[in-house]
Parts: sequence; structure tokens; C-alpha cells
Amino acid sequence: MLLALILLFMGFMLVLICTESFQLLMRYHHVSFNLHKNPNLSSFFDFNFAEFQSNDVVIQKAGHTLCFFILVILFTLYFRSLKSAVAVSIAFAFFTEIVQMFFGRHGCLRDVIIDSIGILLFVIIYTVFSLNRMTPMNRSSLK
Repeated sequence: MLLALILLFMGFMLVLICTESFQLLMRYHHVSFNLHKNPNLSSFFDFNFAEFQSNDVVIQKAGHTLCFFILVILFTLYFRSLKSAVAVSIAFAFFTEIVQMFFGRHGCLRDVIIDSIGILLFVIIYTVFSLNRMTPMNRSSLK
């Protein structure tokens, strides 16, 4: 059941990520896909932050962070291993950024970093709660 939920959530993320225009999706609930067989893969290394002046872009990137926060939670529950969950989540972040370039969207390493912020937030929260659950005897062994 958990695997089905993960696959459904990943599918939902791919629809959001690969739809031709995220703005049309949000404003008019219009989903369309336009396959580009030869995307400009060199744009993957673009670190232009000028687009962050738009509130829509900031909201969209916050959504990336939230989606990957949720995804790493689901993977942690499934794998029962934080390391595996983080590795698979980061791999999926790379995958989504590369795939969206084939659908007329701009995929870049900068967005992998933004996705990873959601993953990192979960790691921090998970670590804090894990340390708080340890007994005083176990905590002293961490020093």
C-alpha cells in the first residue's frame, strides 16, 4: 500500500513537472505535454536567479521543496533507512530536472539544489527527533 502511495505521488509530481506550462496548470487547470526530442541539455548548468523576482516562481520553487520533503518521508517509511531515502530522493530530483527538459520546461542543477532543501529539512527534523528519543546513556556514546 505504501509503495502504491509513493508511485502515485511520484506520478503526480511528474505531471506537475512535465506539463508544458506550470502557469497554465495553476491558473486554468490546463495540462498538456509537448515532447522535445532534442532539448538544450547545456541549460542544465544554468544558475540564473533573475526569475526569482516573480512571486509565481518563488511559490513554484517552494512547492518543489515541499514535494521533496514529503517524498523523502514516504521513502524513509518504505526503506526504513534514512540514507536510502535520501539517495533515492536526490536521484529522483536529478531525474525530474532532466526529464522536464524533454517536455519544453527548464530543468537545471539549481532546481536539484532547491529540491534538496526539502530533503535536508526532513533530515534535520528526523535527526533532532531521533536524538531526543535516545536515552542519556546512548547520547553520551555520540561524543
